[in-house]
Amino acid sequence: MSKERWSAQKKQDIVIRVIRGESLEELSREYKVTVSELLEWQRLFLQSGREGLKVHGKSPVEKELENAEKKIGRMAMELELYKKKRRFPESEKKEFIAEYVGKESEYNGKPFPARTVLSVAGLSSAAYYGRKSSVQKKKRGPKTEINDDELLSLIKEEIAGLKFYGMGYIKIWIRINRKLEKKGLSVGKARTYRVMKDNNLLQKSPEKPVKNKHDGKIITGKPNVMWATDGKRFWTRKEGWCWFFGVSDHFNSEIIAFHTAGNGVRFRA
Repeated sequence: MSKERWSAQKKQDIVIRVIRGESLEELSREYKVTVSELLEWQRLFLQSGREGLKVHGKSPVEKELENAEKKIGRMAMELELYKKKRRFPESEKKEFIAEYVGKESEYNGKPFPARTVLSVAGLSSAAYYGRKSSVQKKKRGPKTEINDDELLSLIKEEIAGLKFYGMGYIKIWIRINRKLEKKGLSVGKARTYRVMKDNNLLQKSPEKPVKNKHDGKIITGKPNVMWATDGKRFWTRKEGWCWFFGVSDHFNSEIIAFHTAGNGVRFRA
């Protein structure tokens, strides 16, 4: 049986149907020609069309031809993958994906896109990458010379050595870095906060105090029973602003001790 001869006009009509998006396999069955022949007609048609459209810039027809060529290229790569998929049972989707993602196509020598391989395998991108990320749960960011366990030990060491209660994470971070900078190391402020938060070491906000009902006077029946402390800022011509801290007896408001300083921090009080 002799092979049917096709006129140039008939081939052009078939190629245009391909360009419009009709299935290569359906056209192959309809006209009893192989897919490879259809793709060769498509290539020759686009090549000859491009030669006749060499102008400055891309015309709408040339853009349409380029888009059609890309579409047919994708379809040819999909068909190639479908043929290769027959060697893999349904339970080996992962193996099929792992083998052909990025592998060069025999049709055009370009690597198979991951999305195309996943589509042929019948697996969505979200399902594939979600499953992949769930396996690789590694901490993001650069590797540090001090791990979280070592940082936690440094934090607890600083907290244990505090003279005053109520020092926040920023001061802890500053004190730790002062020690580490002698070794040429440092830790981040956000990381210090995270480690302290994860281990319940952050300072809790103080609760609102319960107001005691009294008349505002505390008077004792004899001296040396209850004392009060207070501070006052005052100005001097010689020293400038200074602070006065005193201790007074509730019995008769007598000042029994005092101290003056240039600044009013709690260490001075």
